[in-house]
Amino acid sequence: MDMRNNDDPETLLREWRTKILNGFLAIVAVAAGVGMMVSILDAISHPDQWPVAIFFSVLELALIVLAVFRRIDYQIRAWGVLLVPYVVGISNLAFFGLGSSGRMFLLAAPIGVLILWNKNYGIVQG
Repeated sequence: MDMRNNDDPETLLREWRTKILNGFLAIVAVAAGVGMMVSILDAISHPDQWPVAIFFSVLELALIVLAVFRRIDYQIRAWGVLLVPYVVGISNLAFFGLGSSGRMFLLAAPIGVLILWNKNYGIVQG
């Protein structure tokens, strides 16, 4: 046991989770940008897909705001980054049916809850 480092374990966990959240938000914002571009390209060839492309663009903008403004409280940023996959999953199921990727979003989101909060929230959410 290191006597020089007497930090509270809860503080260390919070710092660790914040670092994970910052990296995760950066990666997700870039990946979602690619997905948004695919939605826009699809909407250009199929004009009936513009509402979906606009909806996903708004969600992408929300992710960018959460990634850029790191001074926003951790809880708000974490809830935002976890609500977006749920909204994307539900909207994919609503717009495109059971054959869409919405099922994967809804299965992966509880894993993020486990990492960003704790096992109790992950079990309740999953």
